[in-house]
Amino acid sequence: RAASGLVDCGEWDIVHAQPMPWPSLLMVATKESVYSKGGAIRHFIEFARNTCMEFKENKDMESARFLLRFGMVEKDACAWLGETTWSCKCEVEENALLELLRRLEAGGGRAR
Repeated sequence: RAASGLVDCGEWDIVHAQPMPWPSLLMVATKESVYSKGGAIRHFIEFARNTCMEFKENKDMESARFLLRFGMVEKDACAWLGETTWSCKCEVEENALLELLRRLEAGGGRAR
């Protein structure tokens, strides 16, 4: 949805649209970093969770107006805010990762 302005003006064409069953942003950490920086990682995730909630709950439409800076029209920005959720969790469901790997392999990507 964020690219809708580029599609609307004809600069981009939609080749395929597919809802994804995993987060658009996924952070991965080594065991060593989790052990040595676990508190900082949890603090960042909590900060991200609170920031996402505040952004989504913004009642005076400031969040939607912010999205207009990225070429979204107000109607699309409001719809995107209404549809978008952020989980901001310290864990990932194994099935979501397995599905991602399966799709990467099917699309010619390499998965290890």
